[in-house]
Amino acid sequence: MNILRQLKFSTKLLSAFIICALITLAVGGLGMTGVTRLGNALELTFSNNLVSVSNTNETLTSLTAHNRGLYRLLDAQDGGVSETDKERVRQALADDLVRAQKVFATYRATPLEDDE
Repeated sequence: MNILRQLKFSTKLLSAFIICALITLAVGGLGMTGVTRLGNALELTFSNNLVSVSNTNETLTSLTAHNRGLYRLLDAQDGGVSETDKERVRQALADDLVRAQKVFATYRATPLEDDE
């Protein structure tokens, strides 16, 4: 404590400023580390979870459209519907099924976390 009393005021002020600057740098570095971790976690959440949910939803939508097309085709078999309309429904069924399989393959290729 005696050494501190012997220093000049400007030296004390400069020392206090340097100490405050070091504390500020430490807090900033800690904050930067936390923000980086949060950014990585959000990126991981997006790349794994949200893409998977989107692909699952797209698959469900395609399969629902495929199911509706099957009902339209069954209805067309009973009624007097032309062959061109039946072929159009068959083509739509094939397109919906191909789209559902493509999106589901993308979902299966997405790497998931262990807890999923």
